[in-house]
Amino acid sequence: MALSVASMLVALPGHAASESVAGASGLVAAIDAQSGRYEIRSQQAEWTFAGRLAGAASEVVTKDGQDRLGAFRELGFRWRDRVGLRGSIRAYVDRPVLLFTITSDEPVSDPARVRFPRFTGLPRNLRHFSYANEAFAPASFALEENGTPWLLYDVQGDAAVLSPAANFMIASMWGNGRTE
Repeated sequence: MALSVASMLVALPGHAASESVAGASGLVAAIDAQSGRYEIRSQQAEWTFAGRLAGAASEVVTKDGQDRLGAFRELGFRWRDRVGLRGSIRAYVDRPVLLFTITSDEPVSDPARVRFPRFTGLPRNLRHFSYANEAFAPASFALEENGTPWLLYDVQGDAAVLSPAANFMIASMWGNGRTE
């Protein structure tokens, strides 16, 4: 099973973590291996998005690479959530984009229950925009739980776009943009 989520976080201060990678525009992705807590920080917007894996992270590594989007720095790790999972966060060097990936070498009986990233700590007072899952996908100033991108923004004009990076017809976004 492979699931990818791309997040463009335009405009994401620094808390220490066991491993981190930095990308363009002051974006930092960090993970504390012992607790499984991960953070995405924007120095420009002074925003922090935080979540926690189902358990401790192991085999935490950082590496540099290149793909079709350009050069990146990647934070990779493993954890267990009923099955063994492998995740990564790529921070692109020349563009304010993060790419999250999750894979499993074992069958996953209910893939909808495996959520990464799952942000439970979000910046306060964000506004929301997405598209409804109905004919002509009308605009919605609520976060629709479907496969459409979410735009989170503030009154200063800082914004983050959270979107599936693949499997658009079956991917789903979950949460309310305030607590998850």
